[in-house]
Amino acid sequence: MDVGTPPDFDPQPPGCKGKIDFLFVISRTGIMWESQQNFVEAFPQFIETIRGEFEEFDVHIMVVDSEKEWRVETCEAQCFGACDIAPDYPCGVFPPVCDETMGAGTIYNVGPYTENVPCGIDDPRYITTETLDTPGLFECLARVGTYGSNKMGDALVAAVSPKLNGPGGCNEGFIRPDALLVLTMIGPEDSTNDNNKSQGTWQEWRQAVVDAKQGNESAIVALGIISGDDCLPDTYPSIRLCNLIPSFPNHVFEHLTLDDYGPAFQETAMLALDACSLFVPG
Repeated sequence: MDVGTPPDFDPQPPGCKGKIDFLFVISRTGIMWESQQNFVEAFPQFIETIRGEFEEFDVHIMVVDSEKEWRVETCEAQCFGACDIAPDYPCGVFPPVCDETMGAGTIYNVGPYTENVPCGIDDPRYITTETLDTPGLFECLARVGTYGSNKMGDALVAAVSPKLNGPGGCNEGFIRPDALLVLTMIGPEDSTNDNNKSQGTWQEWRQAVVDAKQGNESAIVALGIISGDDCLPDTYPSIRLCNLIPSFPNHVFEHLTLDDYGPAFQETAMLALDACSLFVPG
């Protein structure tokens, strides 16, 4: 029986093939200097573990912090001399709008425990494959400093929003529909009991991430290094980040008290490789 000529199409093979968007949401609250150092030390092996599995490694890497304001008020008040908490603070600098937009990629961190100089990228506001091996670039971005609020949820929702990722947005082009998304959040719990807290519920934050991947939860890998030993999933509504991260099917969940972030990042790398091998872009 003549069934005709098979249709001429090239089906999309499974697997992300090394096309991965890495989003890091890092708290800027005062206790974070050691955690940021641990993060910077663990990152290189994390990336190399994943990169080593792909002939072509096509990445976007963006860091966002938990504070909308760019300037450090304490240092601005001391602009007649050196700032006591950040001697290299750049007084008199007027940042562009995106530097003071919640969820925009960081490219110039100021304050204590930061570089206090531009990191060397401008457009886009994230690392790409072309800039991945720029010496010192990731370290400059990742040291977001220790002056500001802990609005981790607000930062996450804004970072993945269509407004910032769409045409003309601060993060234009960061989230790609055909790339795996690896989300890492490092900081204290963003509790509803805090005076300076994020808006919304953890379920709403989660939905924002899922929506950014067109509803495909298998396209998301989440790592959370959050709070202390008491940070466990809980039905109490003030617990949000400690519920958010474990809610993703592909996740690694650890405590901020870790001395070495390396094993957590290596576990995440293995999880990302597994998720990547099964990923079929929508």
